[in-house]
Amino acid sequence: MTKIDVVEHIFSELKSMGFVRHRHEFVRNWLGREESYIRVLRKKMRSPSVSVFRTCANKLIGYGEAFEKNPLTKVDDIGRQFRGLAYKCQLFIDQEISDQSASRP
Repeated sequence: MTKIDVVEHIFSELKSMGFVRHRHEFVRNWLGREESYIRVLRKKMRSPSVSVFRTCANKLIGYGEAFEKNPLTKVDDIGRQFRGLAYKCQLFIDQEISDQSASRP
Protein backbone atom coordinates (compact mmCIF):
# COMPACT_ATOMS: atom_id res chain seq x y z
CA MET A 1 0.00 0.00 0.00
CA THR A 2 1.41 3.40 -0.97
CA LYS A 3 1.25 6.46 1.28
CA ILE A 4 -1.55 7.98 -0.76
CA ASP A 5 -3.43 4.66 -0.57
CA VAL A 6 -3.18 4.77 3.23
CA VAL A 7 -4.60 8.30 3.27
CA GLU A 8 -7.44 7.18 0.99
CA HIS A 9 -8.05 4.13 3.19
CA ILE A 10 -8.27 6.27 6.32
CA PHE A 11 -10.69 8.61 4.54
CA SER A 12 -12.84 5.64 3.47
CA GLU A 13 -12.87 4.19 6.98
CA LEU A 14 -13.79 7.49 8.61
CA LYS A 15 -16.48 8.04 5.99
CA SER A 16 -17.96 4.58 6.51
CA MET A 17 -17.99 5.22 10.27
CA GLY A 18 -19.80 8.54 9.70
CA PHE A 19 -17.03 10.84 10.95
CA VAL A 20 -16.55 12.61 7.60
CA ARG A 21 -18.80 13.02 4.60
CA HIS A 22 -16.53 14.58 1.99
CA ARG A 23 -12.87 14.34 1.02
CA HIS A 24 -12.33 18.10 1.44
CA GLU A 25 -13.68 17.86 4.99
CA PHE A 26 -11.27 14.99 5.73
CA VAL A 27 -8.29 16.79 4.25
CA ARG A 28 -9.00 19.98 6.18
CA ASN A 29 -10.00 18.48 9.52
CA TRP A 30 -7.93 15.30 9.74
CA LEU A 31 -4.83 16.11 7.68
CA GLY A 32 -4.63 19.83 8.41
CA ARG A 33 -4.26 20.76 4.75
CA GLU A 34 -6.13 22.72 2.09
CA GLU A 35 -8.95 21.06 0.16
CA SER A 36 -6.81 20.58 -2.95
CA TYR A 37 -3.99 18.75 -1.13
CA ILE A 38 -4.78 15.22 -2.38
CA ARG A 39 -5.52 16.45 -5.90
CA VAL A 40 -2.17 18.25 -6.06
CA LEU A 41 -0.31 15.19 -4.75
CA ARG A 42 -1.85 13.02 -7.44
CA LYS A 43 -1.20 15.55 -10.19
CA LYS A 44 2.45 15.99 -9.18
CA MET A 45 2.82 12.28 -8.39
CA ARG A 46 4.00 12.96 -4.84
CA SER A 47 3.39 11.31 -1.50
CA PRO A 48 1.84 12.84 1.60
CA SER A 49 4.36 14.38 3.98
CA VAL A 50 5.36 12.98 7.35
CA SER A 51 3.71 15.96 9.01
CA VAL A 52 0.39 14.98 7.42
CA PHE A 53 0.70 11.48 8.85
CA ARG A 54 1.66 12.92 12.25
CA THR A 55 -1.33 15.26 12.27
CA CYS A 56 -3.70 12.49 11.28
CA ALA A 57 -2.20 9.97 13.73
CA ASN A 58 -2.40 12.47 16.60
CA LYS A 59 -6.05 13.20 15.89
CA LEU A 60 -6.89 9.51 15.56
CA ILE A 61 -5.10 8.67 18.81
CA GLY A 62 -6.73 11.56 20.66
CA TYR A 63 -10.23 10.70 19.52
CA GLY A 64 -9.55 6.99 19.95
CA GLU A 65 -8.53 7.47 23.58
CA ALA A 66 -11.59 9.65 24.19
CA PHE A 67 -13.89 6.97 22.78
CA GLU A 68 -12.18 4.23 24.77
CA LYS A 69 -12.65 6.20 28.00
CA ASN A 70 -16.32 6.82 27.26
CA PRO A 71 -18.53 4.81 29.62
CA LEU A 72 -21.05 4.09 26.87
CA THR A 73 -21.04 0.57 25.50
CA LYS A 74 -19.54 -0.28 22.08
CA VAL A 75 -17.83 3.10 21.81
CA ASP A 76 -14.51 1.49 22.74
CA ASP A 77 -14.75 -0.42 19.44
CA ILE A 78 -14.53 2.92 17.65
CA GLY A 79 -11.54 3.80 19.80
CA ARG A 80 -9.78 0.60 18.74
CA GLN A 81 -10.56 1.31 15.09
CA PHE A 82 -9.12 4.80 15.40
CA ARG A 83 -5.98 3.44 17.07
CA GLY A 84 -5.61 0.90 14.26
CA LEU A 85 -5.77 3.67 11.67
CA ALA A 86 -3.26 5.71 13.69
CA TYR A 87 -0.94 2.69 13.66
CA LYS A 88 -1.00 2.71 9.85
CA CYS A 89 0.07 6.36 9.90
CA GLN A 90 2.81 5.57 12.39
CA LEU A 91 4.24 2.88 10.12
CA PHE A 92 4.91 5.48 7.43
CA ILE A 93 6.32 7.94 9.94
CA ASP A 94 8.71 5.29 11.25
CA GLN A 95 9.68 4.28 7.72
CA GLU A 96 10.46 7.89 6.76
CA ILE A 97 12.59 8.37 9.87
CA SER A 98 14.41 5.12 9.13
CA ASP A 99 15.02 6.14 5.51
CA GLN A 100 16.36 9.53 6.58
CA SER A 101 18.68 7.92 9.12
CA ALA A 102 19.98 5.43 6.55
CA SER A 103 20.73 8.18 4.02
CA ARG A 104 22.90 10.15 6.46
CA PRO A 105 26.64 9.49 6.45
